[in-house]
Amino acid sequence: MEYIKLEFSARILRILPDGFNAILEDGYLMKFRDSQAQHNFEANDRIIFTIGNINKDEGEEIFNKHSVIYGIITSFISNGFLFKSVNEKSKFFWSTRGMITHKRFEKDDLFEHNSLVKIEIGLMI
Repeated sequence: MEYIKLEFSARILRILPDGFNAILEDGYLMKFRDSQAQHNFEANDRIIFTIGNINKDEGEEIFNKHSVIYGIITSFISNGFLFKSVNEKSKFFWSTRGMITHKRFEKDDLFEHNSLVKIEIGLMI
C-alpha cells in the first residue's frame, strides 16, 4: 500500500449540526460532515486538516479544538469522498458516517475504495 497524506489549512466559515464548512487559503469552499461525533470548533477558527491512509485504527479522540477519527472510504463524489465508521456493521449500501470535500479530489481520488483513513483536525496556533 502506498502511503498518501493530504494536509491543508482552512478557516471555518459555518458550524453545522453534523460538521462545518471551511474556506481554504485560495478561496475554495471545503465541507466536512460527521454524523457520529460533535467536533468542538467555532466559526472563524483556523484549522489544520490532515487525511492519510493507514493500516489500523488507533482509537478516536475528540477533545476541545482537536479531533482524530478513523473511517473507511465507501464511495467517491466529484470533489471528495464518503466514509463509514471502522466498526460499523453493514447497513444499507448508501449509509455513511460522513463526507469530506477538497479541491485536490477534483482531479484524482487519491485514496482507494475501502481504504482506512485517519482524519485529524486541529486548531492552528
